[in-house]
Parts: sequence; C-alpha cells; structure tokens
Amino acid sequence: PPKIPGGATLKFEVELLSWAEPEKERWEMSAGDKLAEAKKLKVEGGVALKAGELEAAYGKYTSAVGWVEKEYEFNEETDKKEAFELHLSCLLNTSQCSLKLKDWPMVVKNCTTALKLKDVPEASRVKALFRRGAASIKMCDFEDARADLREACKLDPRSKEIRDMYASIKEAEMAAKKADAGLFAKMVKGAGGAKKKPPEGVPADAVDISDDGG
Repeated sequence: PPKIPGGATLKFEVELLSWAEPEKERWEMSAGDKLAEAKKLKVEGGVALKAGELEAAYGKYTSAVGWVEKEYEFNEETDKKEAFELHLSCLLNTSQCSLKLKDWPMVVKNCTTALKLKDVPEASRVKALFRRGAASIKMCDFEDARADLREACKLDPRSKEIRDMYASIKEAEMAAKKADAGLFAKMVKGAGGAKKKPPEGVPADAVDISDDGG
C-alpha cells in the first residue's frame, strides 16, 4: 500500500451506485398515493391472473383492497368514487381467483363484502351473486345458493350461465343426499346394526351399495 505522509490532505471520490426514496408510512401517504398503490397492485394482479398464477394474483388483489377499503381516508368526491370502484373491482377479482382455487368459503366472504358496499352497480351485483351462489352449491348450502342465483337471474334474466347454474342445484342436492345415505349406512353397519335416525332427506331403509366388503 502507498505510504501517506503525515499531515497530508486526503480526497476521496464516492460513486453512488443506487438510491431510492424511503417508503412512506401509510399515515404519511395522500389519498392519491393510496389510489396509485391500489391501481399498481391491481395491474400486477391482472398480469399474474393471465399467467395462471392464481395465488399471486389473489395476493395482489387482496393487497389492493387494503389500500382503498377505508372510505374515511378519501375526502374528495373524485377520490371517493375511484376508491370505491377499485375496492369493488378487486373484491370481485379476488372472488374469481378463489373460485379457480376452489376456496369456496373465501369466495363467499369476498362476494358478501362486495354486496354490502353502497350503490353497487347491477352488473357487479350479478357477478357477486352468481359467484357466491356457485360457491354455496359446492359447500352444499343449497338454500343460500337458490336465493343468490334467483336474485341474479332476476337482475339478468337472459343469462344462460345463471339459469344453468340454478338448474344444477337439484342434481347437486341429489348427489349430496346419496352421499349422506351411503355414510349413514356405513355408520349403522359400524354400530352393529343399531337403529339410528338417518340424516334429513335420507330414507330410513338406506343401504350402502358402494361397500364391497373390503
């Protein structure tokens, strides 16, 4: 190393390779900042959804909701309107991701939140009701499914998709009752033939024909 004489004045050149503004805390952000963050996340969610990255898309949409769900943070009417539209859109997008992921309870949760918002446009109500109804069928909540799909059909009577989904409830109910009958028969067999009251809708003489004795 070079020898530096005592008392010498040293000069250094510093090269700044990168620099970024520190991220603001939420309380420091303006309404515009929050809207911009939500829009960015929504776009990223759309890219992930198109790529089939469902969990990533769901995460982006959920994060976007977090930036616009608090109505009191937006004072200007234009900001309120944009925040509402982003909130509703991202809730519906999360429900779509959850449907594809077969996360039925989360579909119901997000659609219910969307339907509770004020002044939801009719087309968005139809989407939320249809998706919640479809998830309710999968969860065997047939009465809830009927109520949602009936209302969706009233709002959009020309939709074949809604009518077909409503018609599928009867078949789903029959399949559920058949499954219950088989389960009940196994329970009776396991209890040595003891008499038990069958589940609602299951015949008293139900026999498990699926058991091959193995």
